[in-house]
Amino acid sequence: MRSENLKAFSVLNREHEGAIHFATSNLEARKWGAHEYNDGEWGGMHVTRFPDADQFAETGIVPAEFLIDHGWWLTCCYSGVKMDSDWYEEQGRPTSDAVGSQQGLCFACPEYEQYWKQEKAEIAHLKVIWLERMKKLLVSTFGPEALTGEHHHIYVTIRDGHYLCQQAILYFSFPGMTLNEASIRFDTDYTKIGPPDLKCHVCTGDLEVFQAWRATLQMEQSNGA
Repeated sequence: MRSENLKAFSVLNREHEGAIHFATSNLEARKWGAHEYNDGEWGGMHVTRFPDADQFAETGIVPAEFLIDHGWWLTCCYSGVKMDSDWYEEQGRPTSDAVGSQQGLCFACPEYEQYWKQEKAEIAHLKVIWLERMKKLLVSTFGPEALTGEHHHIYVTIRDGHYLCQQAILYFSFPGMTLNEASIRFDTDYTKIGPPDLKCHVCTGDLEVFQAWRATLQMEQSNGA
């Protein structure tokens, strides 16, 4: 659809949740708003023309600064602060410090955006470290043939300013498996003193086959010792 046919509309539900939407008519914008913000119900939707935002129809991207200057507010993805004109006035900062747009991530200021990027980089780095640790544990426990793929889940959190692995799960296959992959799992226990517990999970229906395979591995390891 050509951008010159699109017009900007303010689309809000009863709780004043909504967005600026670009559509050819109020009816089209109302239909979109009902689907996005009102469980498909048209009643209670407040849809009005917003000519000042027509300038963004070509890209469909409405800058955070523009929204704040026109009475809207957003939530900072890093700090969680309410990004409205009052906050910028209290902080003695211009609304031009707002980073992002209605269609993506928003940050109250460039510093918060940088902090967020640093956090994501630290978390990604720790996830790589823990994935390698889990792989080594898997190989040392079940042998290299168990390292069958990259299916994993690693959850990293920040606690008292430190990056910690809260949970790490690595899935693997074994001979005779018929239901689902088995897994080794690590969960942080802040009440436990000493080395962490490593658990192994296997589907009940595959348990006998797994135990037989495990016994064979242990026998081979004993004979090779």
